[in-house]
Amino acid sequence: MARKKIPTTVFITAEQRDALQVVKDCTRKPLAVLHREALDYVIAQHDPMRPSAAEHAEKARGLAEVVMHPKTQRLTSARARLDSLHPSIRAQVDSGRALAELVGRVLDELDGAVAAQHRAMAAASQAREQLRALRDAADAALDALNP
Repeated sequence: MARKKIPTTVFITAEQRDALQVVKDCTRKPLAVLHREALDYVIAQHDPMRPSAAEHAEKARGLAEVVMHPKTQRLTSARARLDSLHPSIRAQVDSGRALAELVGRVLDELDGAVAAQHRAMAAASQAREQLRALRDAADAALDALNP
C-alpha cells in the first residue's frame, strides 16, 4: 500500500539538478523517486540504529557500479571530489587550471616565435647562398676581363 505523499518545494543548485538528471537518465527513475530515495538515505544516516559508514559506502559503491556507465561514474565521482574540497583548496585548483591555461598560451606563442625564427634563418641562409652565387659570378666576370 502506497504511503500518502505530501507536496513540498526543494531548492537545488544547477549542478545538483544536472547531477540528478544524469542519475535519472542512468536509472530511468522519475525525479520524484530519486528525491524520496535521497531523503530516505539522509534520514537513515541520522538514525542512531543505522549501519556503519563503511556499510553505507559499500552499498553506495555497489549501486553506482550497477546504475552508472563507467565514464559517467568517473566524471560524477571527480565532480563530487572537486565539490567536496575545502574552498581554499578549490581556489588553488581553479588557480592551477588558470595557470595551466596561461602556460599553454605562452607555449603556443613560443612555438609561433620559434617557427618565425626558423623561417627567418632559412631566408637568411637562402640570401647568403644567393650572395655567394653573385660573388662567384662577379669573380668569374673579373677573371674573364683580366686574362
